Amino acid sequence: MKIKSNQENQVLIGDPIHLHIETEALEKVFVYLRRYYYDGDIEFSFASYEPINGLVDTAHAKPIEGTYTKADVSGLFWSQENIMMNYNDDLDKLCKLGEEDQGYFIFDVFQNDEHQVMKFEIIGQTDDVQMIECDKIEGRLFYKEGQSQGIVIQVAGEEGIEGVEVNAKLLASKGIASLALPICDYGTLKNEFSEVPLETVLNAIDYVKTLPFVDPNKIGLMGGTRGAELVLKIASLRNDIKLVVASNPCDVINQSVIKQLLQSKSSWTLDGSPVAFSKVNKLNLLRIRFGRLIINNSQSMMNIYNHDDAIIDTSLISAKLLLIVGKHDQRWDSLKMAKRIESKVDCQVNVYDAGQVLGGPGCLPTISMNRLAFSLGGTPEGNGISQNRSWHDIIEYIKTNL
Repeated sequence: MKIKSNQENQVLIGDPIHLHIETEALEKVFVYLRRYYYDGDIEFSFASYEPINGLVDTAHAKPIEGTYTKADVSGLFWSQENIMMNYNDDLDKLCKLGEEDQGYFIFDVFQNDEHQVMKFEIIGQTDDVQMIECDKIEGRLFYKEGQSQGIVIQVAGEEGIEGVEVNAKLLASKGIASLALPICDYGTLKNEFSEVPLETVLNAIDYVKTLPFVDPNKIGLMGGTRGAELVLKIASLRNDIKLVVASNPCDVINQSVIKQLLQSKSSWTLDGSPVAFSKVNKLNLLRIRFGRLIINNSQSMMNIYNHDDAIIDTSLISAKLLLIVGKHDQRWDSLKMAKRIESKVDCQVNVYDAGQVLGGPGCLPTISMNRLAFSLGGTPEGNGISQNRSWHDIIEYIKTNL
């Protein structure tokens, strides 16, 4: 049995790994995938395949049995479950994991009595990526040294810098300079996601234009969920943005959901004044607050009314625009809003068989889906496949249009 891979020993988060297994034997090939996390958790998936003309390629082979059922390059990744599940004697055959295996994808491949192991270190950026801790704004900029280049401002939503910093490092590793821009809960920024100044992003646009390695005519914005709402609003205010990527988009300014049970406040301000917003049902605010959101065929952030001024005038957007949409989004109806945006401005709408989980790299494993405090919609399979595809669609769109 001879095994090759499409990847080297180090693999960027979100990059697909598939094995090319050549064999002269006719018996089934078993592939086990595990990942040992730094908190001690071990996730586990497996599949068996029938060799066809002496070959098994895990990117295209349909499993005979396993934790996923269809031919899918991401199947072994999104279908990972807890290793404590009972797979009879199979677990005894696997190589034992120790602390040295943390941060790796580990494949065990079996056929008859033959057993081979392949390990891939998971990395968040390549060695040639540089980082700047910005001095005039709150944020971290990642880039590769070279000639003048475009830049994508990766805007956070309700989270701090952690989520967008992952994306920014990966984009920079792909040759796309990126600014990880938090809007709250970082540095001198306010701790709560409520009445956040739009100037946080507007000033960041002006700042990156002054950098010597940035082409001021190639500025992009990227955000997901509340971040998508934010970048659409900013793009409607500025005509110097060349590209926008909005995942799970919302073309309505929503109220903040932080401590808003007795009063309603906007999520954003402009020139010191609250931006007109649409309210969220109080019952849904309670459910969001206590993490026990039960969806009954309605979106949790569905507006109880739409103030005329709360609708973002997307007809004013002059940038190239990509909308990444999960058709099973259960937080708000991003498909409906994407179609409304499309009716007003030229844009590309990519629709996936997913909930509100798009806009970042990799696949959300089954075990993580099961642990979510509330539903974002979709199935483990649909979400996993869609996350993998949409991330690479985003990278291709940026490289083509920025």
